Amino acid sequence: MYPLTEFPTSTLTSGLGELIRCKRLEKQMTIQQLSDLSGTPKATLSTIETGETHSPDFRTLLVIASCLDIPIDELTELYTEAEHSPDALFTVFKEVTPNSLPVPLLMKIATKFLAINQRETSEESVERLYAFASELKEIPPKLALFKVISEFTDNHSIRPTLAKALLQSYLIERDDFTKLSKTYESGKLIQYHVRFLPPDDQIIYYYKIGSHAYFLGKYAEGIQFFKELISLDPNESIYKAYAITYSTECYYALGRYDVAEQHLNLLTTFDFPFVRSTIDFISAKLDGRRGDTDLAIIQLEHCLDSLHPKVPAMDALLELYSKNKDVSAAERLFLHENDFVDVCSKNNPLLVAGYADYYIKKSAYYTLINEHILAAEYRIKGIKLFMSVNRERDVHKHVASLLSSICSTTILQNPNIKGEVEQLAEYLNEYVTHIDE
Repeated sequence: MYPLTEFPTSTLTSGLGELIRCKRLEKQMTIQQLSDLSGTPKATLSTIETGETHSPDFRTLLVIASCLDIPIDELTELYTEAEHSPDALFTVFKEVTPNSLPVPLLMKIATKFLAINQRETSEESVERLYAFASELKEIPPKLALFKVISEFTDNHSIRPTLAKALLQSYLIERDDFTKLSKTYESGKLIQYHVRFLPPDDQIIYYYKIGSHAYFLGKYAEGIQFFKELISLDPNESIYKAYAITYSTECYYALGRYDVAEQHLNLLTTFDFPFVRSTIDFISAKLDGRRGDTDLAIIQLEHCLDSLHPKVPAMDALLELYSKNKDVSAAERLFLHENDFVDVCSKNNPLLVAGYADYYIKKSAYYTLINEHILAAEYRIKGIKLFMSVNRERDVHKHVASLLSSICSTTILQNPNIKGEVEQLAEYLNEYVTHIDE
């Protein structure tokens, strides 16, 4: 395909006119009939069909196309090739629902819009397109426009808009739980542009990337991101409170319990509803790590009434009950599963992973009391949940554990377990294929 600049505008416009003329003749319609039907003057129709009008009004063309059953994307494609006015091209965005156009065509329009008069108006143009993209509700066109803006602003060193577009793309893409590892790596690159973001957006970025790191088990990286947020935020904001909470959990996960406790003390200055229950919960876990199991159990049982969702406290309690081989306490704990929500309906990968962790703990409990069938069922349940949110390290770890338990027992002879394992094998095959892609 040759560059657009090698074709005279009239040739391209006549292609648009030829389409209208052919569709009109297919419908055995005269120009006068089309004029009456569309409300477009006959003289205007004639100049459009012959290509004499180099810049036909897009709104007029939409009405004509509707009368002739011309697909919107076909009309828009030809119009984009023929048009060289940025304002006229921007009209396409305002007049056509972006979701009704193929994403490649939408990107083509945006690219051409930005390329016109770029020396004089590039910064104004990208801001105009960025504002339009920000208002869109539909995700595919919104993301596509941010991608075009990112590429253009990177090539033309328009750093503030580049930083904003990269952040918006990341915030959209991280909602796809099946690609959390990939989006984390792309999200980390924004830190090289973060200084160009407004202060509030910098705080949002460090919160989002820090919690992303925590979820993926990259605790040391998460701590560094949260440090940036804490230093940036002069207020006792909710973002700062969450940053300290996640930092505490990161230090706890790394076995640095003394530092975790120091961070936990910082939370006492914040006045948010979740703070008190969070302090109680993490304090109980720290008591358990210090060996004060009985006190930890009392505190965690109290947390069941204040934590929402309850699964983190249930997970910690089940581990301690299993350690004490307290079967009756474990069975009472299972009654709280009636309060579980449908994790598939929640846009929260941390909650999904929390449920997965709990089911793995439940599997270990059933192994402890020699209920191997139930142990296998709950381990498979946990693995599937980990797969759904891209927790690769946990998938690998617990699949290996499942295979080990299958090899050491006769549980595969159970038809239900055999079916579950076969289904899991199919899931794993799809999962590995997805990861490879």
